[in-house]
Amino acid sequence: MWYHLSQIKGLHYLGICCRQRPTVGRGRSDCVYIGTLTYINDQYAKYAPPGKYFLYAVDVTGLPVEKGTLPGEQMRCWGDIPEDHVSFIKEMVIK
Repeated sequence: MWYHLSQIKGLHYLGICCRQRPTVGRGRSDCVYIGTLTYINDQYAKYAPPGKYFLYAVDVTGLPVEKGTLPGEQMRCWGDIPEDHVSFIKEMVIK
């Protein structure tokens, strides 16, 4: 299973759009980064600013994905992720 962490609430109703201002990273991108729970907890949370976040599961079936910089831990999904591929898991606080 792959996951996405965002400060935006309700992405399981809206879908996840690429080209949004990222929480972590250099700038807007044509892809959405997704990762394993290990990646979310060990890497993403390390660089994300403190605040309230929402964890979503992402079903990558049929989506254009490729391995990211941490193969097996991170992937890029090129383009938007429709809401029927996104499930809300829980709210998290990063300190």
